[in-house]
Amino acid sequence: MAKRRSDSFFGLHFDFHPSADIVVGDNLRYDVIAKLLDETKPDYVQVDTKGHPGLSSYPTKVGTPAPLMRGDHLKMWRELTAERGIALYGHHSGLFDKRVAKDHPEWAVVNEDGSVNPEYISVFSEYDDKYLIPQLLELALDYKLDGAWVDGECWGTMPDYSENAQREWAKVSSTPIPKSDDPDYPKYLDFLREGFFKHVNNYVEKVKAKAPDFQITSNWIYSAQVPYKPTVPVDFLSGDYSPNNSLNSARLNGRFLANQGLSWDLMAWGHNSVGDWRTANRSTKEYIQHCQEASFVMAQGGGFQFYNWQYGGGSTVQEWAIPIWKKVAEYVREREPFCKGTKPMPQVGIFFSCEGHRKEAKSAFPATLALESAVGLIHLSLDSGYATEIIETHNLFDRDLSRYGAIVVGNSEWFDNTTREALLEYAEKGGNLIFASPVSARQFGFGVSEPAEKVIHICDGEALVPMNVLASDLATVKGSEICGTYYLDNYMENGPYTAAYVTKMGKGKVAVTSFDFGKGYKTNKTTCAKNFFRNIMAKTFAKPAVTVEGSDFVELDITEKGNMMYIHLLNYSGPHDSPFVRSYNELPKLGPLTVKISGDIKPKSVYIEPMHKEWKGNPNRIRIESLDVHTVIAVEL
Repeated sequence: MAKRRSDSFFGLHFDFHPSADIVVGDNLRYDVIAKLLDETKPDYVQVDTKGHPGLSSYPTKVGTPAPLMRGDHLKMWRELTAERGIALYGHHSGLFDKRVAKDHPEWAVVNEDGSVNPEYISVFSEYDDKYLIPQLLELALDYKLDGAWVDGECWGTMPDYSENAQREWAKVSSTPIPKSDDPDYPKYLDFLREGFFKHVNNYVEKVKAKAPDFQITSNWIYSAQVPYKPTVPVDFLSGDYSPNNSLNSARLNGRFLANQGLSWDLMAWGHNSVGDWRTANRSTKEYIQHCQEASFVMAQGGGFQFYNWQYGGGSTVQEWAIPIWKKVAEYVREREPFCKGTKPMPQVGIFFSCEGHRKEAKSAFPATLALESAVGLIHLSLDSGYATEIIETHNLFDRDLSRYGAIVVGNSEWFDNTTREALLEYAEKGGNLIFASPVSARQFGFGVSEPAEKVIHICDGEALVPMNVLASDLATVKGSEICGTYYLDNYMENGPYTAAYVTKMGKGKVAVTSFDFGKGYKTNKTTCAKNFFRNIMAKTFAKPAVTVEGSDFVELDITEKGNMMYIHLLNYSGPHDSPFVRSYNELPKLGPLTVKISGDIKPKSVYIEPMHKEWKGNPNRIRIESLDVHTVIAVEL
């Protein structure tokens, strides 16, 4: 029997989004696919069933099959995976469907100017019931697939002025749908988001009514793109991180998905391209590159899959790369016992105001300045050596905040009253609350002037670094301690001015910065900025559970499961964020490293994994001679 997605850890993904000129099922290579499955032994495989052009890559009876079809690649994949007890999922495009928009303009989104959108489908149309659901049931019942990974969904939810949208809007409002420059436009965006959730809930529930074991997710739901508390009954969470700068994409998106209490995985792109992802000029990623990208997902408790192009319209894959993929699979499996099912151990939480994000939004599921600030703070905290999570608004009420050593609040133009009360209560009861933006600090009553964009030069005590950010004059309060300064030039002539201070609040502490630290760090990563942040943390969260000495290129993640604490040491070095390096197979080794565990923690045993080497020295002071990619310290408590 194939594993359910919640029990799975390693998978393969292959899609090719067939267009009218692609020959599907051309010379089916059962032997190559069998070799791939036998060598890599995945828990599941995802293969193309329908791409964004809207053409199905199998001989569908209820959709629109690709016109050039010589063989049934989906039948091949199902037969070979079923023989081996491997689950099979369809990569199926949802709201992004060019063919349906052409054939059924009555289902398509209508743009603000009245034109019919040629690519995207309205969440208020009959598309679900008359097209998407029948096809998902065909995959479940006729092809016996285990589930579907529905693509092109949240980011395919477009502002919609169609008759379908107007009819639904009329049920909640007596006025026409607002235009983008209308003051009531944010209300319409909330309505549109609710339409998206109803759309996903509709096809999940109706498919499961007839195929209850069919497992479904909507790609990127409840991620950084959709920062909401989960309510739609998807079976798992997943997304495909950026094909370029992939490691940082995994670093960020994993933290949002790990937050939601559902099983999750992330998909790496197995190739790196310049320009159009469908170009022949694709560089297949190498072994170490895969291992590094996988590690930054696994260390957060998530599963890992990677994607490569299917050739011959799904008929085969790169046979020459199978030995590389086999080694990647072995690397992932070695770490599965210390990663799967673990949860982040609370240390530093970066608070992301979901309500502020939505207030700022100009589309249904956009990027915003609030998100940009949170992203910068995640990188800043991790780069400074702290195990770091993201905390969304709903997380303030579904966990014990007292376990966090510090909560850092990024830039947001809006917080509701319950959010303010929860954060202030956290500090009053003994927590360390850090406002890393004057825009946010003002809303909590801290004295800062009206923020303005300017270049400041923050100082860590030894060096200066410029940041072009929103900054304010910071009025310290009685009893506060200055823990950071800035200058208005790089010569230390105009200044110093107060850039950050710490003060007591009840049993805890509050720190305030005069500038948007998250946005500043996102575009200007420097040692000075990391030291500045560490200076603030030294005055607030002075005793983290674990610290690492020996390199600034070690990411520290701490997870827990039962009576076990897992300390993940990840090698963050290498050219993974260079736009000119498309593949690499070597990382500089880091070390020796000293891992210090707080004296408040009393380990019963310590093992270095996955080599399963017992540490017989001081259990609170562990030496790692060399870090290649990912080492786990398993601590029994």
